[in-house]
Amino acid sequence: MDHGVPAVKLKDLVDYWRNFYDWRNVEKKLNETFQMFEVNIEEEDEKLHVHFVHHRSKRADAIPLLFVHGWPGSFLEVEGLLSRLVDPEDPKAQAFHIVAPSIPGFAFSSPASRAGFTIKSIASVFKKLMVDILGYASFIAQGGDWGAGVVRSLAAEYPKICLGAHINFVQAFSPPSPTQNPLVFLGL
Repeated sequence: MDHGVPAVKLKDLVDYWRNFYDWRNVEKKLNETFQMFEVNIEEEDEKLHVHFVHHRSKRADAIPLLFVHGWPGSFLEVEGLLSRLVDPEDPKAQAFHIVAPSIPGFAFSSPASRAGFTIKSIASVFKKLMVDILGYASFIAQGGDWGAGVVRSLAAEYPKICLGAHINFVQAFSPPSPTQNPLVFLGL
């Protein structure tokens, strides 16, 4: 019985990474494409090193938009949106300041050092990034997969700051119970 990756395939992959993959070329493309930053943020006795992309629009009416990736994604997911949202061709189209952080433990953000660092904790970190560090009084947010959970938590915990939330990963919950929440069950 076969187990795992065939040795010949793995040998070819290792050879490619050792001898042909050009990390410096990839690094150059990342640095040319994205305005990237890093900051330390404390949350629940954790000191996290948080990486994020921040592209500011030149438009005075631009709205801050927090873009939270999912798993196995990264900040790279925002690449195709940057020019269209930061500086739209149509002068009547809404413009956005895009902030795309790397979730702790992804890409260039450090992981939490202990168990129990939750989606709600990550939401608090990203609220601190948007408000305390970048200075936005309010913002809207978009998230997919794990990012959807973070954005949902942001909207629930900070409704006066996270003014709108769009998620593209719907999480199903149990239907309302007549004994636990009768008004919701009755649709009142």
